[in-house]
Amino acid sequence: MSKNIIRLSTTALALCFLGVIWSCSQQKSLIQDPRLMLDYTLTPNDSTLIHLSDDYRNTIEKVGKRDSVKSGIYADYAVSLALAMRFDEADTFFDKEMAAYPESKQYVMFLKEHMTSAAGRERVAKQRIQDSIDRDKAMKEALGNDFEFEKVRYPKGSKEYKQQQKEKKAARKAKEKEKKAARKAKQKEREQMRDERDSQKKASQKEREAQKKAAQKERDQQRKQAAKDRKAQKKQQANEREQKREQLRLEREQKRLQSQNKSNAVSDTTNTTTK
Repeated sequence: MSKNIIRLSTTALALCFLGVIWSCSQQKSLIQDPRLMLDYTLTPNDSTLIHLSDDYRNTIEKVGKRDSVKSGIYADYAVSLALAMRFDEADTFFDKEMAAYPESKQYVMFLKEHMTSAAGRERVAKQRIQDSIDRDKAMKEALGNDFEFEKVRYPKGSKEYKQQQKEKKAARKAKEKEKKAARKAKQKEREQMRDERDSQKKASQKEREAQKKAAQKERDQQRKQAAKDRKAQKKQQANEREQKREQLRLEREQKRLQSQNKSNAVSDTTNTTTK
């Protein structure tokens, strides 16, 4: 707590304890159950503060019906209300304390200034938050992994317990909803990745088929060109053989004519000699 809040809380608690001790001879206690003050002193949290504040209220209601409320009770109750951030109610009981005991006006005005004024309310609210953070940090350091963030344990059946259970149920539902949304998002991501893989697979398969068709087309063209070249070559070879045969035929014909002419010439010579 800040120095002012610590001073105020310590003063208020000291007043309560002094009142409890002083009143033992007059009545049982300034509050109905002094153990609640001890509980709040040892464990200052929302639960013990609410129980203490409720006991102050019950004491005021009970005493007010038959006798005057003792000095300091209204102020102490107002301090507990202010710490619970019920500032308007705290102001009312600070005023009741000053009306019942005017001699305490200076001190009560000091409390009002530091707890229920505009600046005081902001200071108390900020300090309550910081105290909660510091307390949680200290408990976590002390208990380690065994620390559970369940600072307030209300008795079963109480209004606070029911509200706590309701909040826990809402928190569980919200957590389950968050998990469900996370699972759904993960499932959607997996489906999207699967679709992308399928698309890539189809694109790869299509590309392979296109390459295969192109390669087949190129091979067909090569076979056609090879067949065309072989046909042209065979035709050329056939022409060459034909030309060669024709040349041989002409040569044989020429030789035959020469031989025939030579035979004719010999025959004519023989005939001439005979005559």
